[in-house]
Amino acid sequence: MNTPEILKSLSKRLQKPEAEIAHVFKAAVQIFQENLVNHNYFRIPNFGSFDTIEKSHRLAYNPHYKKKMIIPNKVVALFRPSKALKDKVK
Repeated sequence: MNTPEILKSLSKRLQKPEAEIAHVFKAAVQIFQENLVNHNYFRIPNFGSFDTIEKSHRLAYNPHYKKKMIIPNKVVALFRPSKALKDKVK
């Protein structure tokens, strides 16, 4: 499902204009992004939790140059589904 399909579905379900739904959807996504950029944990009940973790550097092998290389530390977004969501997906 892509963004226009989500907006259309929300518009139909909430009986609101699609433009209004798009504005709210965009604001919600911005809030999620700001929290992840600031490394803030947040949770959406019955859906899941979002957090960031720092992955430490690691040693990898580059087959093209046939050399070992160090992949530096990086911060990644993490999503953990809630138990309720896991049960519904089963």
